[in-house]
Amino acid sequence: MKKSVIAAVRVVTDLIAFVAAFIAMGVLQRIKPFRQGYFANDESIQYPFKSSTVPSYVLYIVSSILIVVTIVAVELTVYRKQLKVKKCRIPVVLYSIYNQLIVAFFGYFVTIAITDIGKVVIGRLRPNFFSVCKPTPLVVSPLNYTLEYACQSGTAKDHTDIEKSFFSGHSSTSIYSAVFLCLYIQLRLPRLSVPALRIVLQVVYISLGVTVCITRIVDNKHHWSDVLTGGIAGFLIALSVPFYIPHLYRKSTEEPTLPMFQDMKPEESSSLSPGSFSQNYAARNQSNITETARD
Repeated sequence: MKKSVIAAVRVVTDLIAFVAAFIAMGVLQRIKPFRQGYFANDESIQYPFKSSTVPSYVLYIVSSILIVVTIVAVELTVYRKQLKVKKCRIPVVLYSIYNQLIVAFFGYFVTIAITDIGKVVIGRLRPNFFSVCKPTPLVVSPLNYTLEYACQSGTAKDHTDIEKSFFSGHSSTSIYSAVFLCLYIQLRLPRLSVPALRIVLQVVYISLGVTVCITRIVDNKHHWSDVLTGGIAGFLIALSVPFYIPHLYRKSTEEPTLPMFQDMKPEESSSLSPGSFSQNYAARNQSNITETARD
């Protein structure tokens, strides 16, 4: 099978996987969470409503841009010498960029999906529940626990959203992005000529992630335990995703790209370029012909 066909199949399957992920996230967003009751004297859900310092769309746009820009810049840095030698090296760089982006956004979508599942299954009330819903009790237990209620304010979307406190999607997504990028530049640029630059970038990524987490508590959108759990989830996914997708990093003659976790100099990737295979094959044939002629 030709390499172009293999590459086309790879791209198509990746696109199908991403479309399926988008559909799954859309379905999860529309599923009503498990409805929990509340105690009327529960002060943890009586905080005032505040607008989000970091809206969801801002988080997704900024984190996605940071991932794309960082990966493109790092891969161009790794392959900078090859780019100066031959123009035919450019496809190798593009293939490597594609591989790294696939891994990064695979983990990104997994993080969002797991977070949405947690929100739907748990159905924890947000700290601003009373302020947004202004509930009227319908069924109250002898222990003064409200089992059923009706919201007197807000939209249907608001009524669903206030039941999705656990765990924080902002914290899981921001921490995943930060930790993944820190891990990525650490492993892809182990011999960076300016180590301080790598450290500065890592500090910036972590600072942005932690800042997003703090805003969710300050804005009364999540309980501290929601944010902590979301951060831990994002951290664990960022650590595990690269190691559980080994086929994207293996050294293969069918896929001319550098493994992310292999200690290899950029110059050594020349042996993985498409042209090198035909040259080596021709050299071996010429050697065999010469030896046969001598015999």
